[in-house]
Order: sequence, then structure tokens, then C-alpha cells
Amino acid sequence: NTTPIALYELNDLTDTCGVWSNATNVGSATFTSGKFGNALTLNGSSQWLTLSDTWTYSNNFSCSVWVYIHDFTPLSNYPMILGFWGSGSYSWFIELDGTVPEFNGYMYGSALRVGSTSTLALNTWYHIVFTTSSTEGKKFYLNGVLEGNNADTQDTIIQGSPTANYIGQSTWYPGVNDAFDGQIDQLRFYNSVL
Repeated sequence: NTTPIALYELNDLTDTCGVWSNATNVGSATFTSGKFGNALTLNGSSQWLTLSDTWTYSNNFSCSVWVYIHDFTPLSNYPMILGFWGSGSYSWFIELDGTVPEFNGYMYGSALRVGSTSTLALNTWYHIVFTTSSTEGKKFYLNGVLEGNNADTQDTIIQGSPTANYIGQSTWYPGVNDAFDGQIDQLRFYNSVL
């Protein structure tokens, strides 16, 4: 199924699928010219969005997003693109490793990492697709190319409903160190593997 269960075009705060709630703007994040129309623009220190919806995960889901980096390490070496936190210390997130630099996707709980291998550049749009499958494991695509593959198929997705969902900020320590400096556009969630 290639129909998203939630689509934040990030021209504004709305889920254009009309299923999830509008995002909440923290720190007066702005929406400026992006990859497609406008995009969420964050300053790397005091701006991010929160999502209040609960999402009961299956072990088959995908996330797709466009990302534009202004600074690899605004406050820390690992700025967060987005993250979902659930019960029992289970979470998943996509971060920027500014020390390499490259993107990482993590399933936290069993610490399953899968990520890109290309060296990233500033002020460039990148398309990320992060998938997890009960038969094929976890995969990370950058600009349509498979760059990361972890064959582990265990169900390490959030066991329960998320309680701290952020776009552009740390799942664990919001407002501390891991804010993202750049733009985020066309964020899509799927209850299927793309």
C-alpha cells in the first residue's frame, strides 16, 4: 500500500491526509521556500515541531522525507531529523551524524542502526526513505539508492504508542542539544514497506 497514513507537506502544520492532528510549532519555526512549495525551516537551537498522535506500529512501515542541511553540528554532533518515543524505552528516529557526515536510522531498544554511506554536503536537498520489514529487515535509501541494510527482522518498533514525537529535535532531550539546522519537506508515514 503506497498511500500514506500521514502526510505533512510542511507548507504549514497540517496533515494533508486529514487523519493525524496538526503539528505543534515550538519556538516559532518558519515555513520558507523548499523542495516542493514551502518547507519547515529550523534554526538548530530553539525551533522544532511536535506530533501528538499515537501510532501503533506494525513491523512493516516506511517513512519518507526531504532534508536540506544548513549546519552539520549546530549544538551537537547528532542533530535529529525526527523521532518517535514509545513505552519501554523503545523508539525509532532519523538523525544526522555531523562528524562523518551521513544520515542514520535507528531502532532503539535493540540498537539496530541502518544508514547512508555517501558523504553529505551542506545546502543540498536529500531524499530519505527508511523502511522496516518483518521479512527483509531495515533499509535506508538516499536519493533512491539503497545505502544501508540491516537484515534483522525482529519487531523492535515502538511497543506501544509514542509519547514524545518530534520533527527537528531530540526524542530524549528536547530543547537541549540535538536540534536540527536546516529544512524538512514532504514528511510521509506508511503502514507498509515501500
